[in-house]
Amino acid sequence: MYGPVLSLRLSDQWSLSGVFLYGKFKNTDDGDRGFDTCNRYDSDISLNYNLNRYLKIFAGGKFLGFSWEDSHTNGFHWSAGPGLGLGATLPVTSNMFLLANVSGIYARGKDTADNRDTINVTEKGLNSNISFAYYITSASTSINLGFRHQYLRSDYDTDDDIDEKHHFYGVTLSAVYSFGS
Repeated sequence: MYGPVLSLRLSDQWSLSGVFLYGKFKNTDDGDRGFDTCNRYDSDISLNYNLNRYLKIFAGGKFLGFSWEDSHTNGFHWSAGPGLGLGATLPVTSNMFLLANVSGIYARGKDTADNRDTINVTEKGLNSNISFAYYITSASTSINLGFRHQYLRSDYDTDDDIDEKHHFYGVTLSAVYSFGS
């Protein structure tokens, strides 16, 4: 997955951040509701509070969605809701850091396909990511390379038993430029 990140430091303890990630995936499950390809969209906005220089807590909102195509149908699935998490930044060397975050989400949304009615959906899940960040002092930029995994349980509001468990994962790479005082 890839996309832009924007963070605004409000004080030594508080910051506001947003991220938008996109990825294209092939389905590895041959189930009845399986798809051939999936375009994945994931957007977060969070208010962060630094407990100390190593740990932070954060809360905010999440939008997640995916569109799919297969030989039977095309569709779009989306949900939005609150999230809460914990993050750690651990120094490895003077310019390299290990970053880790884990968060839980609760979201509600809709699932639409061209061969059936729209279905309401409730989703609960976990996001986790781990990365190494190397800070280039002369460029005021950090390069982050890591891995992200998202687990979602989708509970559909139908009489049919079509509840699903999804795993989205992939390598992440970002360049973060810092400016200001």
